[in-house]
Amino acid sequence: MKKTRVIAENGLLAALSIIILLLGSLIEALDLSSAAIAGFAVLAVRARWGRNSAIGLYSVTSALSLMMLPNKIPALLYVFYGGLYPILKAEIERMGKIWLQWILKVGSVLVFFSLGLWVAMSLLGIDAGFTVGAVLYAVLVPVAVCADLAMTALLKQYAHIISRKKR
Repeated sequence: MKKTRVIAENGLLAALSIIILLLGSLIEALDLSSAAIAGFAVLAVRARWGRNSAIGLYSVTSALSLMMLPNKIPALLYVFYGGLYPILKAEIERMGKIWLQWILKVGSVLVFFSLGLWVAMSLLGIDAGFTVGAVLYAVLVPVAVCADLAMTALLKQYAHIISRKKR
């Protein structure tokens, strides 16, 4: 029964995530925010069902969004940030030292964002629509920190809700 429930919930969340990414694909101003919002589904699945279910949701949503979306930018943002970061965040937070966690979190965001830009511009020939430079990365660091803090706050609320339901 548990496997059926996990599969059903992951299927529904994958469909919801793809719809959110489709909205970001159709309305270009929502591309980054749609990728981040779709990533919250991975965060919830990671908290409720564990790492393997989260990786499965991330993989399915990534593959389907790359195949189906007319504008690939939200899909790439999901692949390299929105869906991947919640999985990495949980693994990084298992380490002891807080300062090391923050270095790894911000560093992983910068590395994967750079990798996503390179894939978009070099391999897929997609014009990113902005100039890549130091200003972009200077803005990306506080955005990554704020997104991490928001994910932590939402995760605490979600864990509180789940613990009340189990009683």
